[in-house]
Amino acid sequence: MTDLRLPHSLPYNARRPFSCAVLLAALLGATAGCGDSNDSPDLGPGDAGPAGMFTGGECDDVTDCAGGTCLLGFERLGEEEFDGSLFPGGYCSVSGCTDDAQCGDDAGCLARPDMLGGVCLRSCTGPTDCRDGYTCAAAPGSTDTRTFCLNDEPDLCAHNAAWEQAGTCILRYAIAAEGAQFQITATSAGLGNATFDVGPGEVVIRTTADADLPVDGPAGVLCHDIRQNFRNIQGVITYTRGSAVSSTSAVLASGMLATGVLTWDTCAYSDTYGDSNTSWTPADTATGPGCLSGYTSTGDVNCAAPEFICGVGNLAVGHNIQDGMWIQPLNSFELANDLSTLTMGGLDRPAESTVSNKVEIPNSSPSRTYLGFTATLVDTDCF
Repeated sequence: MTDLRLPHSLPYNARRPFSCAVLLAALLGATAGCGDSNDSPDLGPGDAGPAGMFTGGECDDVTDCAGGTCLLGFERLGEEEFDGSLFPGGYCSVSGCTDDAQCGDDAGCLARPDMLGGVCLRSCTGPTDCRDGYTCAAAPGSTDTRTFCLNDEPDLCAHNAAWEQAGTCILRYAIAAEGAQFQITATSAGLGNATFDVGPGEVVIRTTADADLPVDGPAGVLCHDIRQNFRNIQGVITYTRGSAVSSTSAVLASGMLATGVLTWDTCAYSDTYGDSNTSWTPADTATGPGCLSGYTSTGDVNCAAPEFICGVGNLAVGHNIQDGMWIQPLNSFELANDLSTLTMGGLDRPAESTVSNKVEIPNSSPSRTYLGFTATLVDTDCF
């Protein structure tokens, strides 16, 4: 299914965990951008980097980086707005660099576009050169072909042999970039209301099989993964990933496939659902085998507006690390007759829902947030 919630863990400054949706929906006339989370002096041509700083080392704030800066959330590295990386656990760096000498030993200065200034990254030749949680890769969207230690973002929906069960088929669906829609409603005076195209992503379901073909019968979700990257008109940047993946043979949400509709088993919304735009939070969502269990939301929401404006959206100034897990209700999955497409729109949504073509995602800010998507079948394996 499409990513319905977000969060990640928070080895960063304690921020309020909330769903990305929560998102700054409410940020009135703020201007925000994605930049360093801590102040550090920009280096000019010929300036030396901070003595004794270990580029790529863990940090909680700038004081851990010997005069450099501490990267905490999403940082743009390439030509496009979302060409970049997250920096879980913090990452000591130097901003405004112009040559490698300013970055210390075993590090390099990556030039960035649009007057962002260079940034120092840990050099590497393989994953073992990097600390846990990081891998050795070229910077996304950059013409610099060197490799650096960057956040390791694995293929969460990669095939798991434990999913293979006799008498079943595994169907893998791809959500295209901009193949999903994230909608924010019920913000203050409607100023944060908006719909954003998001993706890409994947949905993996398991169905009943007959003669090595998927047929009607018990079915369920094995994996859901979707990117939710967007920028609102006030400039607040959201860079998150919503996912749920089964590590065993069990499905994460169970239901029944019949005549092109996957209808979920019981999933009871909490009593607070629909009461107001602040009443339904990730702490109290739903229960039942038809809910998507273990849904996580990870990433960053960057708010560069004044504190009181960020606060309207339940955000801190700067990076707001997303790291949460909850149980996510789903609307029914609608499949083409030949199972070639899968859509999660508004079919079988609860009566309290106010958006007709999406499922609601819980959040902790004064707004209501929704997600819908269409995916295309890319692979079928029967056992």
